[in-house]
Amino acid sequence: MAEALAASSIPFERILSGDTIQGIQDATITVLHPSPEDLKYQSGTRNDRSIVLKVECRGLSLLLTGDIGADHEMDLVEKGHSLIADVLKVPHHGSAYSSSEKFLQAVQPSVSIISCGENRFGHPSPETLQRLEKQGSRVFVTRYDGTVHLEWDGSDLNVFTWKNREARTSLK
Repeated sequence: MAEALAASSIPFERILSGDTIQGIQDATITVLHPSPEDLKYQSGTRNDRSIVLKVECRGLSLLLTGDIGADHEMDLVEKGHSLIADVLKVPHHGSAYSSSEKFLQAVQPSVSIISCGENRFGHPSPETLQRLEKQGSRVFVTRYDGTVHLEWDGSDLNVFTWKNREARTSLK
């Protein structure tokens, strides 16, 4: 990707764990993954180098996990990152190999969003859905619900979906 951007004279900046992005209204965005070490070793898949962001804005927190797998979920937990988030974009399309109990206990999401369409892998897996529900999280799956829209007014979180345009979940 970097080569394609450079060849097209498109400016870009590489972001790594520890970086903070500010200047987007009231939001603070912290990069949790990848680390420089993750990029140094080209083993694994591109998924392993997915960007993981923690977004905090006016009392609401979101953990956007890209397509990381179970190993990198555990890395985030073990590195002591503050993972608690109101909203979790579930890693790896809700595969059976993502969202371990330990990871979900560290995040404690009220709302979990799984981005997937019809697929040959069986995403989201029933086991992952059970772990999320056991954690007490309301689960939305784009395959079934369509686009998921979050509305936050500073005290109430409303979740709307394309399939059901009325507020389905009101939290906080």
